Amino acid sequence: MRVIFALATLAIGLYLFHTTSVYQGVLAARGQGDWSQLQSDLPFLLRFSGALTLALGGALALRFVGLGLTVTAVGVLIHFLLTAAILVAGGDISLWLDDALWVGGMIVLWAGMFVFRRK
Repeated sequence: MRVIFALATLAIGLYLFHTTSVYQGVLAARGQGDWSQLQSDLPFLLRFSGALTLALGGALALRFVGLGLTVTAVGVLIHFLLTAAILVAGGDISLWLDDALWVGGMIVLWAGMFVFRRK
């Protein structure tokens, strides 16, 4: 069961990383943003680092359970902070609802990996 939760976490992390990278590519294609401009965009940086950390945590959880759980928890925390920051800043529901749903799913996956951490 732990492997299934870890693979699901890895898949979600890779999907979120892909969508964040596509966002960067769309902005660059429009001429609106290159990497130097995106470095000052805090929501983009949180999404990018959270997705990367989540994918890394899912991959590590396949072999190194404790390390994978810790790295996954950091990824979940980053996405939670992003959602909370958008919510506190008064962002429209369309800006934070997807992130809130992803965070809920990530918490369930992390809890599943935690419960089934023994081989």
